[in-house]
Order: sequence, then C-alpha cells, then structure tokens
Amino acid sequence: MNIQESRDKDITNFTAAVIFAIPFAWISGLDFVAFHAAALYVLFNFKLQTKPGIFAHLLLSVAFVYVISVLVNSFFSTEPIDRYIAWANNLSVLLVGIIFFRVGKEVGFGLVTSENAEERRQSLYRSLSFVAAVYFAFSFVLKMIGLSSVSDEIRIPTLFGLVTPSLPGLLGQYRGVTLSSANWFGNGLEVRTYLFAPFATGSNLVGMLLGGLWLAFRKNISAPKFVVGFVCVALSCYFLTGARSALVSLVSALLVGGVAVVNPKLRALIFVVAITTLPIVLPAVLPFLEAVYNAREGSNDARLNTYQYTLEAVLNTNPLLGLGVRPDLDNFFIVVGSHQSFLAALTRGGLIALLLFVIAFLFALPANMMSMMESQVSQLLKSKGLWPAAVATMCLTAASLAWMLFQDIDAYPIVGTFVFLNIGIMRGLLGGALTVASNQRTTTAARVRQHASY
Repeated sequence: MNIQESRDKDITNFTAAVIFAIPFAWISGLDFVAFHAAALYVLFNFKLQTKPGIFAHLLLSVAFVYVISVLVNSFFSTEPIDRYIAWANNLSVLLVGIIFFRVGKEVGFGLVTSENAEERRQSLYRSLSFVAAVYFAFSFVLKMIGLSSVSDEIRIPTLFGLVTPSLPGLLGQYRGVTLSSANWFGNGLEVRTYLFAPFATGSNLVGMLLGGLWLAFRKNISAPKFVVGFVCVALSCYFLTGARSALVSLVSALLVGGVAVVNPKLRALIFVVAITTLPIVLPAVLPFLEAVYNAREGSNDARLNTYQYTLEAVLNTNPLLGLGVRPDLDNFFIVVGSHQSFLAALTRGGLIALLLFVIAFLFALPANMMSMMESQVSQLLKSKGLWPAAVATMCLTAASLAWMLFQDIDAYPIVGTFVFLNIGIMRGLLGGALTVASNQRTTTAARVRQHASY
C-alpha cells in the first residue's frame, strides 16, 4: 500500500468513526465539543490532498463577512452577551462544517481514484448501518410508546447534564435531550421524535442523510433502486418527525434523482410531460397542502412575521453588512433571522454575505450536479460501481437545500456537520471522476504519440 492509499484509508476510517460516534456524542451532551475536537484533529493530523474549491472559499468569505459585521455593529448596538455567544456558536458550527466538507471531498475523491476502495466503502457502510439502525429503531419505538397528553414529552438528562448544575442559554440545552413530544399544532396525540437533534426538523434531515447514505453504500444497489429506497426512508422520517420540510425535501430530492437516473435522451420529454400534467396534478394536491398549512397556521404565521421583520430591520439598518448578531425580541416567537438559512446569512452579514451564500449553495452546487450527470462522468462512476453513491449524494444535497428554507444550517453541530460531509462526498466523487477521465485522456494521447513515432 503506497502513501496515498494509506492516507485515503485513514481519512475514510476516521470519517466512519465520526459517524459511528454520533449516538454517543448526542446522548452524552458533548456533541458540540466532540465535533469541534474532530475538526481540530483533521486540521492538525491529516494533510488533505484535494483543494478546498470555490464552495469552501465562498463559505469562508461568508464567515469573514460575519466577523466584520459583528465588529462594525458592536459600536452601534447593545445586544446582550448571550446573543454574541449564539453568534459565536453559529460561526464555529459553520467552520466545522467547512472542515468536514473537505473531509467528505477527500473521501469521495479517494473512492474514485483508488484501485482498492471496496474496504473503505464497507467501513462507511458498517458505521452508517449501526447509526441508521439506532435512529430508526428507537424512533419507531418512541412513536409506538406514545404520550399521555399534548403537553407531555419524553426527556432524559445527558451525561453532561448529570454532572453539571443548571445552566442558562445554549449550555443548558446540552444538559438534556428530548426524545419525543406531542405534535402541539395538531388535534390529537401525534408523537414527534427528536433523535440526534434538538428539534424535529433537524432530526428529520439527519434521518434522511443516514438512511440515504446507508442505501448509497450498499453493495450492488442500482441507482433506480436507491431512489425507491430513499422514498421509503424520507416518508418514514416524515412519519416519525412530522416535519414540514420533509415533504419539500423529498420532492426536491426526487426531482434531482429522477433526472439523474433516466436516459439523457428522455429528459426533455419528461420535462414536457411534467409541465403539461402540472395543471392536472396541482389541484389534486392543493387540499392536502392547505390542510398542512392550516394545521400549523400559528407556527407558519410566526415564521412569516419574523421573516418580514428581518428583511425590514436589515434593509433599514445596514443593508450591506446586516445586524451582526440576531436579536431575540420578546414579542417574536422565534429569534429574528432564524429558521431560514438564507435570511440568517442576510441578518448576520447583510447583502454581501447573502450574495456569497446564494452563489455557494444555489449556483456552485447545482453546477456540480449538472457536471456529475454528464455522460463521461456518469459512465466512469458506473464502471466503478459508484453511480448510486453519486445519485444519493446529489439527492441528499437537494434535500438539504430545500431543508435550509426552514432551518439554520449552522445551528447545531450534528446536523450541520452531516450536511457538509455529504456535500463534500458529492464534490469528491465528481472531482475524482474528472481526474481519472483526464488521466485516461493523457494516457491515450501518449500512446497515440508513441505509435506515431514508430
């Protein structure tokens, strides 16, 4: 085994170990510390071979704008210290996410370029199997146990909570974990599960990522079978968590997955059929969408009011650099600028940060997906048995982008780290395929020149 092969194996095994540790970090209440420690370990112990790329550079620029914004706004605002602590938490989670994007990119690149990647695939698959089994088994058990009243919940102390006194703010949140609670916007005792995240929406995305990547790294699974399996995973997550974002994420993932698995010659036809059938399908699903909205009208209205106030506050105060920290007003249900990743970027870094954020997530990532679907790249990934993994990471990236319309990507380490890790694997698979294709062209050209010289 050469040095590069050994390095690729080490980074993959490290990634598998991080995934395996998710349940233990969560139940200990030390997930924030664990993921930051893992990120620092990467910085000081691994020499990453792949370049950061435009996505990482854009997000680092966003982080820099956040720092400039908070420094500028600190001269004009008098926000309490806990808002600055929350700001620092978000910034550090974003930076950890960027590091794990690099880790995922290294893993994906190595899976394509290595001649013996099967052992690494199995390492990832075993870790994902364990954590996905824990997530879905415990979630379904909690769902079956149920609750006695709409105000009831199942909450247990973490190991951190057992050894620390009552603490305010963010630290207090790590003293216990909520396993399930009643669907407070419903009419009955519908149970929502919260495994691996402090809120149902985050738990839903973690479940989709776990189940999706577990399917992706199964041996001999085809891309169409993955799409079918992913639908089952996503619907299970929706059943368990009742998260609004689940259905939007599923639709987004299916659009990308459908385009990826069909014959390129049929894509234009499918697009035409979809457009022509939309007027027929839309009236049929509108009653369902209206029922979902009405069932959560209070929460939806609170979000919309906060979004409106956020836009007005930023544009009237400091459009270019935003507010720096997000204010927590007594008359608002949620923190200003939260529960929406793009508005969060606008609040903390103004139009400058928002522009960089949009370019990173809504231009760079879709461009990567389009490149992945090109014939030469897809055929090379198919020849290495990695096309299902490529389709999976694209679907999960699309699901994550849709999820970001409902929550903050940098609020909690488990959610943010896993999202960025998946995006990194997708980008690494693409980079590896392009590198192998380039090497093959170079080898072919050299052989042609050699034969021409005879």
